[in-house]
Amino acid sequence: AGLNRLVWDLRYPGPVEVPGAMFRRYEPKGPLAPPGRYDATLTLGGESRTVPFEIVKDPRLEMTQREFKEKHEFLLRIRDKISETHRTVLRIRAMREELEKSLERAGQQGGAEGVLRSAEAVRDELYRIEEQLMQIRAKNFFGTIRYPVRLNDKLSTLFALVEMADSPPTVQDGELFRDLSARVDEQIARLEKLVNAEWKAFQANAQAAAGGGA
Repeated sequence: AGLNRLVWDLRYPGPVEVPGAMFRRYEPKGPLAPPGRYDATLTLGGESRTVPFEIVKDPRLEMTQREFKEKHEFLLRIRDKISETHRTVLRIRAMREELEKSLERAGQQGGAEGVLRSAEAVRDELYRIEEQLMQIRAKNFFGTIRYPVRLNDKLSTLFALVEMADSPPTVQDGELFRDLSARVDEQIARLEKLVNAEWKAFQANAQAAAGGGA
């Protein structure tokens, strides 16, 4: 009810977020919309109203519409890779939470000792994978300086540097993105391997212990 106002910062939605994530310089965000014609639509009570508008480029820039499109699509690819990285981190954390709950249930049944042995390798590997994807030791800005920059932070920095340039992405930008993407993919594959082997074995042991079979 009443008057309402929406201010758009011209940005597309940002990547998936991870609670507590720290970045050395550039926090991830969505790319700016490129110059072009757009529609703003308000829907209320089954009725819609649409108003066209245009985003115009800075007249001082020599970039073509094709170059704006190329840059925008490249930034979306980086954003989506950050999202994939963060979704993997969230998945790892959910697995670790499940692991701790399974250990607790097994302990209540008196079978935690055997489950703990099978859980240690899984827990350690989950931490190792997560720490390659995101710096988990940094709790504040000074922590980002003390500990190494990880893959999500490197992708976010690449995004920021490409976006602030008044030019399309360079060949080197593309090469760096492919390298970082491949390194993220390597960790995701490492996680899948863990899930299909040690994780399944741990779940079986925890289930047996919780049921009194260990």
